[in-house]
Amino acid sequence: MTVWMGVAFVVAYAAGMFPTAVLVGNKIGRDPTSEGSGNPGATNIYRLGGRLAGVAVALGDMAKGAAPVGAALLLWDRPEAMAAWIGAVAGHVWPAIRRFRGGKGMATAGGGGIVLDPIIGVICVVVFFGMVRLTRVAALGSLS
Repeated sequence: MTVWMGVAFVVAYAAGMFPTAVLVGNKIGRDPTSEGSGNPGATNIYRLGGRLAGVAVALGDMAKGAAPVGAALLLWDRPEAMAAWIGAVAGHVWPAIRRFRGGKGMATAGGGGIVLDPIIGVICVVVFFGMVRLTRVAALGSLS
């Protein structure tokens, strides 16, 4: 492990902690951590505030994964980008600023995955949305 992998992980972890769902929830007058499923994620915000709010959270969470991975690829190489990907997802799932209680990390992982390997990333996103459309259950899309 290089020092740059550690730097990439820590910076991406900080980016992953950005509370997208909580901020969008505040805008729509709802608290995703205490309403619905209690999960600060796109699916819960979608249920609480509708399609536009859910899409805003999903895109914001994807950006939390994509931006650090893209920056790491520009600055360094693939191992550092993978460290950034893991860091961003870890920051979303276990945010230190929220007592290590975050979201599920699917959108953040998807955003980073698309940047890290666009072909496989897009295939995963298509399979996810196909499963969600087929079953109407986001959790099953996450498992696929």
